[in-house]
Amino acid sequence: MKRSIKFLMVAILTMGSTALFAQKIGRIDYQALIFSMPEVATVQAELQKVEADYMDVIEGMQVERNKLMDEISKLPETTSETARQLKNRQAIEIEQRLQEYFQSAQEGVQKAQADLMKPLQDKADAAIAKICKAQGIATVFQTEAMIYFDEQQIVDITAAVRTELGIPEGATPVVQQ
Repeated sequence: MKRSIKFLMVAILTMGSTALFAQKIGRIDYQALIFSMPEVATVQAELQKVEADYMDVIEGMQVERNKLMDEISKLPETTSETARQLKNRQAIEIEQRLQEYFQSAQEGVQKAQADLMKPLQDKADAAIAKICKAQGIATVFQTEAMIYFDEQQIVDITAAVRTELGIPEGATPVVQQ
């Protein structure tokens, strides 16, 4: 009896471990997939508008700074030291505001990009999950992150997901900006 229990345990463990190693693994060129989606053009156009809005403000601040710097350089010799210090302080304050706004603008553009790309990523992720379930794939890796893979043992699901998303065959990815 003990012997049959041991045999049964070994059999269960062996079947469990072979089932684990028999799982299908997939790969996908995620970045190319995302940037092949037709919606990317709209996202990039909206992102350019966001960037342009920030740049308009930055350019206005630069004009203000340059005007003040020009005033400082043209101050007559007779200008009091107090007046000079006040103008210099104003220039420093404008420069600090410009730097702070520039940093804020960079963060704003990054946030806008993340917000605008999220629906595309969610759509791609849903299509990937659907294809993986249909093909019995347990794990998917991004092609860009793989150092080595055996073409015989890993399923490339990029084409299947592109079809699921309605991306025409041969559609080239939009260039990232």
